[in-house]
Amino acid sequence: EIESKDYAPLYEKLGVKNIVNPYLSTAAKILRLTHSESVVSLSFMKDVSAEAMEIIIPDSSKVDNKKVSEALLPRGLLIGSIVRNGQVIIPHGNTILKARDQLVVFAYRDVIDKIETIFS
Repeated sequence: EIESKDYAPLYEKLGVKNIVNPYLSTAAKILRLTHSESVVSLSFMKDVSAEAMEIIIPDSSKVDNKKVSEALLPRGLLIGSIVRNGQVIIPHGNTILKARDQLVVFAYRDVIDKIETIFS
């Protein structure tokens, strides 16, 4: 358990792969609890003002059966991959989004609050 972020560079130089910071872990848990039910997991990216999320598109979603290019995604949000029926899809503008698709989404923090509206 590491309580100070100041030591993180030292641990990286020593080859330590994973550092657990209880404050960041708690913050991540709180964010997960306050985000939409469709957000399955949330990860902070080190030294970047962005987050990676796993989202499951709900059955009643506005984006169900829409092309990625028609989903009105804000600038700063990128769908990195879709898992559908066990198959991984690298999406492009013509990829159709479907209810129950599992998305890996990368987003700047300033667009995170729009995700619930987009995928609900």
